[in-house]
Amino acid sequence: MFRKFKIAALAASMVVFANGVATAGNVPESSDPIKVIKNDWTGQLFSTEVVGGLLKEMGYNIEYVSAGALPQHPGIAQGNLHLQTEVWTNNVGDLYPNFVDKGEIVVVGDLGLDPKEGWVYPPYMEENGQACQITWRFMSVSKRLPQLQRFQMAELLLILQTGGLAHVI
Repeated sequence: MFRKFKIAALAASMVVFANGVATAGNVPESSDPIKVIKNDWTGQLFSTEVVGGLLKEMGYNIEYVSAGALPQHPGIAQGNLHLQTEVWTNNVGDLYPNFVDKGEIVVVGDLGLDPKEGWVYPPYMEENGQACQITWRFMSVSKRLPQLQRFQMAELLLILQTGGLAHVI
């Protein structure tokens, strides 16, 4: 099944990059469905539909399957799910890299996206003091931040608590 996935993914990529149209010469290796993962964010849903549509044009049997950010990786590694068009690795801990390192998930390529991760809250949180509480809780559990980011977060907390009158030195 994994061979079928790799061949299908490569074929779909070639169609996309060549701006070509799938022809009758593309004969799928199997009539078994390729289970393509759908997550709950717009970009992933769009790319999944595009890739799924290309694979259908090439004659493959496609089955869309809803899967969460965490369960999709064991599902792929176990062979229950076959294709994910957009993976975000920032929220799955060591799960994804461990499967990749063990060869249980094959990375076909990079999407070339440049996501910006951040921490945001609405302005009213500052007005009622909740921003300070949230910042403090975040700081106390965030041991994975580099030292500079921890310093910046500590300074932000102090500024919020003192109305900008104090800074970390």
